[in-house]
Amino acid sequence: MPTAQKTALPAGLNLVPDALTPEQEAALLASCARCDLKCYENDPDNPRSRKSFGWQYDIPKDRFVQSDPMPEDFREILGIVARFAEVETDDIIDCMVIHY
Repeated sequence: MPTAQKTALPAGLNLVPDALTPEQEAALLASCARCDLKCYENDPDNPRSRKSFGWQYDIPKDRFVQSDPMPEDFREILGIVARFAEVETDDIIDCMVIHY
């Protein structure tokens, strides 16, 4: 696995420029494109769209609720993320895809 690049980044932020191969990056982007992204219902002027997997915050109810499970397409990338974070893949319980 590539190692974090030592640069003048904020404390706690690591940059791993070659964490994904070009093929993995293309596959991840294709997987994200298949997600059913929605704009924020509570902020109609916000152009961002997003999709939560695992858990999401329900603003009207002011609590976290379970959401759709992560797509199987994300499993390979989750393995890379887990190794970098030094946790088990199953320890990663949620993620969000955001389109700006």
